Amino acid sequence: MHILSWNIAGLMPILETLHSSGSTLESWMKSHKLDIVCFQEAKISKENLKVDYKKKGLVGLCGGEYESFWSCSTLEDKKGRAGVVTFVSPRYSPVSASDTLLGDEMMDREGRVIMTDHGAFYVVNVYVPWGGGRGEDGCYEDPSKGEHKARFLELLETACTRLRATKPVILVGDMNIGMDAKDVCKSRRGWPGFGYSSTERNWLGGMLGRKNEVGGGGSTEEKGEGGGDKAHFFVDVWREAHPEAEVFSCFEQRTDARARNEGSRIDYILVSQGDFFTGCIAPALEGRKKSAEVTSVGGIGGGGEGAIPCAEHTPTPVWASSISMEDWKSLQSTPGVAILKTPQHWSDHLALVLVCNSNVPLPQPHEPCALSSKKVFRFGGDLRRMWAAAPSSAVGGGGSAGAARIASAGGEVPLDRAARNAAAQGEKRGRDKEKEVSGEAGREVDVPPRPGTLFAFFKAPRDS
Repeated sequence: MHILSWNIAGLMPILETLHSSGSTLESWMKSHKLDIVCFQEAKISKENLKVDYKKKGLVGLCGGEYESFWSCSTLEDKKGRAGVVTFVSPRYSPVSASDTLLGDEMMDREGRVIMTDHGAFYVVNVYVPWGGGRGEDGCYEDPSKGEHKARFLELLETACTRLRATKPVILVGDMNIGMDAKDVCKSRRGWPGFGYSSTERNWLGGMLGRKNEVGGGGSTEEKGEGGGDKAHFFVDVWREAHPEAEVFSCFEQRTDARARNEGSRIDYILVSQGDFFTGCIAPALEGRKKSAEVTSVGGIGGGGEGAIPCAEHTPTPVWASSISMEDWKSLQSTPGVAILKTPQHWSDHLALVLVCNSNVPLPQPHEPCALSSKKVFRFGGDLRRMWAAAPSSAVGGGGSAGAARIASAGGEVPLDRAARNAAAQGEKRGRDKEKEVSGEAGREVDVPPRPGTLFAFFKAPRDS
């Protein structure tokens, strides 16, 4: 199972970039064999979700093979901000999902959490709010923002505890918290709390099973492990695999901080401890803890202070604390976890990728759940119904044959250019025969397309 988590700082610009290069989001995810893709800060409002992707020719955003699950901000003063979305391949299609996990109406309306239930485990995709700027004394300049963040974290922990009582939880996303000194660049290590409040860092330390005794600039690791049953805690899988690495996931773009490796690690993949972690996740981390960071990928930005040293000769790429997009392709069949050096112009964050072993259970076959894009968006639903009812002249046959094609493909329709052309030609032949029968061949006759055909679907007006 391949999981990717990434704060993309706006999804539409990335879709437009892919579209202009002749690619799509779906083809990008498929080419990297991704099963679960969690994006934060999508910045798309519900009102514009259908309009924008159709207007710009970006149909793959909500249709196609992957299901998508959205939580968009519905607050009047925050529409088009925040937002999280999880894309899932047919193999791990969720049996249920929720965009009201926090149980607080105002918090849930901010569009910061989406939960998907994959049968054997939950995935919680989260974008934690920023606490605001802090002064030299370490206090928030706007205390209300700090209080808002603390309340959000409290609700999130309660929700994860509730989920964890029934099955394993994978919590991913932008937490907006730097945990220890190794998680921030040298220039920030002298700041009170490294720029984060003790409340925030205590919360994350508590989730990881550490003592909540974090002070000004102290490290939770120096305080030792917390008590209690470890089954109630999470594992920071990237830090577990790379305990000494000083690699960051977020950089200030305006100052080109990525080139100097001056950033912070605020993006996480946390997995609840237990049999699921031991059997499916831990093997991806074994043998990585003491590995020398000597791959061919170099440091963030290709060099500079704090960059990872390069080996003169590396015969094959290995899982390091950070890897390039090129080396990732060579590692897709090998379990591991790394910070992925995604294109700098796409986002001020880097992605996190986790490749688990083959022991991860698959959900049983089922219908798309209520929040699935295949239920919510008219395109997916109409396309499947139309395909099942299409006549034999349409691609793949109609009726039971078409339905069988859908079932064997997991409910998907291979609607590529060749399929559209073949469908149009088949429909044209059918219309020509109708003209001959009616004795009006040779002159244009507007014969209405038969209901339930591919031609009818593409010619009929659709909602924006």
